[in-house]
Order: sequence, then C-alpha cells, then structure tokens
Amino acid sequence: MAIFTAVLRWLVLHPWAIALVVVGAWGAKGRIQASVATHARDTAVATLTAEENAHKAALAAAQAAAAAERLRVLTAQQKALDDANERTKRAQADRARSAASLADAQRLLHDAIARSGGGPDADGATPAGDGTAARRLGSLLDTCATEYRQLALDADAAVDQARIAGQSCEASYDSLTLTSRPTTP
Repeated sequence: MAIFTAVLRWLVLHPWAIALVVVGAWGAKGRIQASVATHARDTAVATLTAEENAHKAALAAAQAAAAAERLRVLTAQQKALDDANERTKRAQADRARSAASLADAQRLLHDAIARSGGGPDADGATPAGDGTAARRLGSLLDTCATEYRQLALDADAAVDQARIAGQSCEASYDSLTLTSRPTTP
C-alpha cells in the first residue's frame, strides 16, 4: 500500500506526468483500434475472396455438368437416330425379300394357269378347247395377286415406319429424361 501512496503523491506533484500517461494511453488506444480495423478489413477481404472463388468454382462445375449433360443427350439422340436408320434399312431389306417371294408366288401362279389350259404350255402347244374361262380366271387371279401383293407391301411399310418412329421417339424421350427421373425399386 505504501508504494501506491507514494506513486499518487508523485503524480500530484508532477501533473504533467498524468497528461503524458493519458496521451500515451489515448495513442495506444488509437493504434489498437486501427490494428483491429485493419485486421477486420483483411478478414472481410479474405472472406469475400474465398466466397468469390467458391462461387466461381461452383459456376464452373455447374457449367461442366451442363455441358456433360448436353453431350450425353446429344449422344443418346444420335444413337437413337442411328438405330432408327438401321431398323429402317433392315425393314426395307425385309420388304425387298417379301416382294421377291411374292413375285415368285405370282410366277408360280402364272405357270399353274398355263399348265391348266389357260394358255400355251412350255412347248408352245395350246391344249384342246379355247381355254377362255381359264384365261379369264387366270387374269382375275393375277390381278388379285398383284393388288394383294401391293397392299401387303404398303401395309408392311406403314407398320415398319410406325414401329421405327415410335421406338425412335421413345429413345429420344428417354435420352432427355432418364437421368432426371427418380428410380423406383
């Protein structure tokens, strides 16, 4: 306690020392406040820079994901288109084989009519009788066969086109929605 009393007596005798301590304390307070403000500013700048970098990284990742999804969709749609073209080629080849088979059947019909007396045989000889009824029947059957063959080819082509278009549409739709649809167990 004696030391405290001695310090107070000395300060009373030297008032300039009190002023010096107050001014020094005030200056120290200003330096501390400036240091705290500088630290707060530096922390805010670092936080903003980190947030900006995180935003840029998230934006780049989102853009990369969008580009990957676009590529996936375009690839899937191109595959669906290629598959549709391949199915169309196979259907056309099937129709060509069917047309050839029907042409063979029509040729067999003509041969049968010729053998039945509806026309000259392979040697060019005409059988007894004029064969008018057989020729008319043969002509009628030939017309029917031709029309049925064309109808079958048209129907087959229409069915193939509808099937291929439907499958292509489903594949294109699936390419757009498969990753976005939730899977159910």
